[in-house]
Amino acid sequence: KLLRAFQPESYLPHCLCPSPEPAPPILISANFHALNCPLIINLSQSIVPAEQTPERIAEIVIQQDAVLRQTRQRYREYQERGYTLNMHNL
Repeated sequence: KLLRAFQPESYLPHCLCPSPEPAPPILISANFHALNCPLIINLSQSIVPAEQTPERIAEIVIQQDAVLRQTRQRYREYQERGYTLNMHNL
C-alpha cells in the first residue's frame, strides 16, 4: 500500500503462486516447479531445475567464500546446459 501511495508508477504488480487469472507480470514462488515464465530471478542457493526452460535466469552473487563456491558450481552447471552466461558487476 505504501508503494502505491508513494509513487504509483513505481508499483510492480505481483502475487504469490499459484496466481489468479490473469496473472500479474511478477510471480513469487519458493517452488521452481510452480513457475512457467521467461525470466526466473533465482534468490535461492539451488540451481533452477533442468526441466525449467526460461529464456533467462538471473542470480545474485554474494561475495562470501561459502556462497561463492555454490555460485561457481551453479555457473558450471548452467554452462554445461548451454546457457549464454553474462556477468554484471554492480
